[in-house]
Amino acid sequence: MIIVLLILLFDVKADWYHSTLAFTLTANNLQQHLGKQKHVVLDFFTPWCIYCQHMAGEFNQVFEHYKATRPDILIAKMNCDEQQNRHICHRFGVHSFPTILYFPPGQDRPTSQFQNHRRFEFFVQWIDSLAESGQQKLEKMLKEQEQQEQRLKEMMELERLKKIEFEEQDTKKEEEIQISKSIQLQIAEANTFIETIKGVEKEIQTLQQKTAELSIKLGEMRKMSRVNVNHALVFGIIGLFIGVVMTSCVCLFQKTNHVYAEKGV
Repeated sequence: MIIVLLILLFDVKADWYHSTLAFTLTANNLQQHLGKQKHVVLDFFTPWCIYCQHMAGEFNQVFEHYKATRPDILIAKMNCDEQQNRHICHRFGVHSFPTILYFPPGQDRPTSQFQNHRRFEFFVQWIDSLAESGQQKLEKMLKEQEQQEQRLKEMMELERLKKIEFEEQDTKKEEEIQISKSIQLQIAEANTFIETIKGVEKEIQTLQQKTAELSIKLGEMRKMSRVNVNHALVFGIIGLFIGVVMTSCVCLFQKTNHVYAEKGV
């Protein structure tokens, strides 16, 4: 009696997967759906898997969600406990349950396996990241294009700033060159001025020497002039004295002659 009850209980629990909404795939119809135009999310399960049974409600929500929003996504299931399906499960490396694989359009080999909590939101997040819709691809492409344009603008702005920096550096170098040339010119002019000053100083020294020599000669001439003046005075006085004497003698002689004449001598 107990065995019969256990069998009935097992049959009731084992019947849970018949109420799941996912599309049923088997070895007979698998090739009709894999590698075609749709994204395929395939749940490999067994009726005796308690985890598969617990996940059934969440997976039903996933099926209804994509049936209403994404007809290009097929949410499917495969019973690996059925004899006809076992070689398929083995071919895809399914050894534990549930195993959920993603098959992209045009490929009959899975490219991703679900590895997260078996909750509706995690399923949707995983599937959306793999099975982008045309609108999502367009939005992603536009976003990538916008990002590329932004990066291009940033690169162009960076190039512009670099160009300005280079131009400023060139201008600064040119200014430094002009300043250096101006300083060198000023140094050359200063050296020329210094040489001119040295020449003037040399000429001044020569002039001072000549002035000193002239002063010496002038002093000598002054001494000679004084001697000559003194001699002239002496000679003049002597001449005057001689003249006076001779005049006196003449006068005396005339007077004597006059006296003699009066006496009749």
